[in-house]
Amino acid sequence: MPGLEEASDLLAQVRRVFRVVSQGEVLEVESDLSRARAIADYADTFSFGQDSLSEAWRKAKDPFLPPLERWRARLEFHSKLALPLANLVLVLLAVAMALRHGRSTGLALGLSVVLALGYYGAFFLGRSLSGIGVLPPELGAWGANLLFLALGARALR
Repeated sequence: MPGLEEASDLLAQVRRVFRVVSQGEVLEVESDLSRARAIADYADTFSFGQDSLSEAWRKAKDPFLPPLERWRARLEFHSKLALPLANLVLVLLAVAMALRHGRSTGLALGLSVVLALGYYGAFFLGRSLSGIGVLPPELGAWGANLLFLALGARALR
């Protein structure tokens, strides 16, 4: 390999890629290509943290945490509340579609898929915008529910 003329060069290159995490009975080595690193770099605004609801609430209210960590804890807390309630919002839309297009199964099924994808797209867009600071965490998490609840109420009229 070019640039690796000696064993010390190879060892230096290996140390740039891998780092020792712990040295107990089992040697743990982590690379920059690890799953944890990929999640930390690319998926933090899309994925939910590992904290429980009560732990996210505690972090959101902790005055000693940095503001960015409190912001993310608020987003996580509200997202964990808002996403399960999406089922109720989507059921409201399903009832409205069944009343309007109940005899046309294909149309109702197609509309339901489009609306479900639209809901999840709006939800993750809100989370992303909130994750980068454009929207408040509460609006980022609950915005899709409010929007689709308004659409469902309008469709029932």
